[in-house]
Amino acid sequence: TLNRWKNYKLSFRLVLRGVYGGQLDYPLFGPDAANSYDTIVLDSRPQNSWVHSDSVQRTSAEYVRDQASSNTQLALGGYACHGRPVHLYLNGLYWGLYWVHERPDDSFAASYLGGEKEDYDILKHDYTNIVSGSNTDYMALFNLSATSPNTVTAFENLKGKLDVADFIDYLLANYYL
Repeated sequence: TLNRWKNYKLSFRLVLRGVYGGQLDYPLFGPDAANSYDTIVLDSRPQNSWVHSDSVQRTSAEYVRDQASSNTQLALGGYACHGRPVHLYLNGLYWGLYWVHERPDDSFAASYLGGEKEDYDILKHDYTNIVSGSNTDYMALFNLSATSPNTVTAFENLKGKLDVADFIDYLLANYYL
């Protein structure tokens, strides 16, 4: 049954691998984005939308918020998912408006930052939900300040592990939005 879902309009993750082709080689999001993808998300934006089963979420529909956040981060020179709205038809049946976007995973990181997928640790929501790799470096970053004798030393240690200017831009975008 679909009783476990908050609405019937579900998102899809298109995973291109193995016998299914391996990857999509096409500039799906224009010249400023990657040209090759092994995962694409068709996001139904089920929360805070007019199709949600909860009336409070239906009346506070924010259908473009996630992509507007990503676009703001990209405009600041940071990294975020490129995306665009699409009308989805499956077997001739109209499913409605979706957002197609990149999936921020290890392939995404390798596409924009270089290296191999295996070079990246991917965490989702918090340090305990490890998607790939480990949380060892993430935890070490937080432990830098705990082992420093003062705030100046802590900041100097942090600068060796974190692009501080880029992180400030990320925070400004999030505070603004």
